[in-house]
Amino acid sequence: MVVYLREAAEDDKPSISRISLLTSDGGASAEHSLTIKELSSLVWALPYISLPTGFGYVLVRRIDDREGSGKEEVLGYIVATSDTLKFREAADTIFEPPLREKYPLELLGSPELMALDKFFIDRIHHPIAYPKHILDFSPAHFHIAILPELQRKGWGRKMIAKVAERLQSIDPTMHGIWNGIDPKNGPSIIFYAKIGGKYYNSGEDEYFTHEFSNFGI
Repeated sequence: MVVYLREAAEDDKPSISRISLLTSDGGASAEHSLTIKELSSLVWALPYISLPTGFGYVLVRRIDDREGSGKEEVLGYIVATSDTLKFREAADTIFEPPLREKYPLELLGSPELMALDKFFIDRIHHPIAYPKHILDFSPAHFHIAILPELQRKGWGRKMIAKVAERLQSIDPTMHGIWNGIDPKNGPSIIFYAKIGGKYYNSGEDEYFTHEFSNFGI
């Protein structure tokens, strides 16, 4: 068995959508709290590998057979952008308009949808207004998700470091990156603090900022 990171590709989108579903309810599975299963990935993952303003990596496990070839299984991902404002503009003008037609705001009144469905539909129509303090720290941000079997094995830190290296190659003056957090996801908050992240509460949303120096970069 071999575990490694590689750049995310178009063919990885179904796996990324599945991982997003299995981790998007405070770090736990949203299988029973989302009626529309694709919604979390449409907000938190797929735009980054669909738009030229984003990029991503997948965490892959491969078990080789006797002939030395094996099937890949994607068990995690990290997606990011080097420029949050340009990414947000591209999402608003390219990625999200078809979604706003597919999932109109009228669905927020539907008794058939659950609270988490409505959260993501509202987010598609009303994206986060990122606080100036966070954007001043860095123009770059990321989202990360790893399935339980590869959590607590050091991969989260390695994945963020991989993104940091990519960002430094894009802009050598960049010194850090940030990510939003779900306050219900206690283990992730502990993880980000453990790797040196600094917590910030804007009053509406919560974030961690990360200096590249925390990763030896």
